[in-house]
Amino acid sequence: MKVLKPAIANVLKRWHYPLDVILVCVRWYVAYPLSLRNLEEMMAERGIAVDHSILAVLDQPWGKSMVLVALTGWGHEENRQKSHRAGFNAHPVKPVDYAALAQLLATSPAGQQ
Repeated sequence: MKVLKPAIANVLKRWHYPLDVILVCVRWYVAYPLSLRNLEEMMAERGIAVDHSILAVLDQPWGKSMVLVALTGWGHEENRQKSHRAGFNAHPVKPVDYAALAQLLATSPAGQQ
């Protein structure tokens, strides 16, 4: 069994998806002229909901340290898990506590730059 190099493992741990699905998507994305929408469909076929726009943001150099916040009116644990799996870092519920949101953004890697 091969073990991932720490640098690669560190990059992949930001993603909240099964490693086998990530590697299949990366392999197909590199080998064939696929769009991020195609990757979104491939992941959906494997039971993982992700938005291609999030993939596009996280694929950019400026998006690597971006904090994605899903501010919604849906606060059940299932909703929080779905947003986490879709790539969001936080899931505050409306009405938002502005102090807590400011704290979240200030303690994020992007907010510390």
